[in-house]
Amino acid sequence: MSSYIGLALGIMLLSPTLQSLPGRARSVTRMQNRVIAIEYGRPELQNRRVEDLIVPNIVWRLGADMPTTLYTEAALVFGDNRLSAGSYTLLAQYDGSAWSLIFNSDSELASPNQRDLQKDILRVGMREVATRNSVDVLTINIEQTHSANGIISVAWGTRKLTVPFAIAK
Repeated sequence: MSSYIGLALGIMLLSPTLQSLPGRARSVTRMQNRVIAIEYGRPELQNRRVEDLIVPNIVWRLGADMPTTLYTEAALVFGDNRLSAGSYTLLAQYDGSAWSLIFNSDSELASPNQRDLQKDILRVGMREVATRNSVDVLTINIEQTHSANGIISVAWGTRKLTVPFAIAK
């Protein structure tokens, strides 16, 4: 049954006639004939600073309102870690000095505070760079850098977080 859910989600993410809900966005790419997509809520800073919103050591729902969902038809590799094809909730954590991206296998996770930690199947470090221009609305992108390589980027305020990945062989 989960393959039917994945197929339905994949069709939904690729369909140009289906729009995201208000305040939601998606980034979709096709690498080696496989779809990789992230759907997320887009919180706005509204004259606030990211630094004032993020509490160190608290797991944060990456996005707003509903879970941020990664759907991938391909297994992905982050450093030495392999992530199987499927659907995942994306979470983030700042420990006071560095950011981590967390992949949780519960793709309908309502709250990061109520998650089953055993479903946190992968945690990878994110590189942080300062940006010149402030991004008021959270923006997540999947960018293909080579035929089998890409970057997930998260931009908000004057920060951009990135994590490279590759299509598993």
